[in-house]
Amino acid sequence: MSGIATIDVRWLTIFNQVAEGKAKLADAQNKAEQFRKDAAKELNKEVDKFDKTVEKKTSEAKSGISSWLGANKRYTTRLGGGGWKGLAVARKVGSAQVA
Repeated sequence: MSGIATIDVRWLTIFNQVAEGKAKLADAQNKAEQFRKDAAKELNKEVDKFDKTVEKKTSEAKSGISSWLGANKRYTTRLGGGGWKGLAVARKVGSAQVA
């Protein structure tokens, strides 16, 4: 035999199959990573949408409550202070004046 090493063709086939398997695995990993990134992006978008909805509804509820309590401020301003207590005093005074 000469000094050149001979390689059995079967080994080349096995090496080629291993290389193909590694390439397919790397491709699958890349696809999985891209899917993960897309899913995270979509999730973040939906969370932001939910947050905006919650903030909007909270603001609307707060506005509604403020409008109820805002009536108290109008009475307080008209009656010279005291809030609801001032309103009650003004009603008593008003009814006493009528009577």
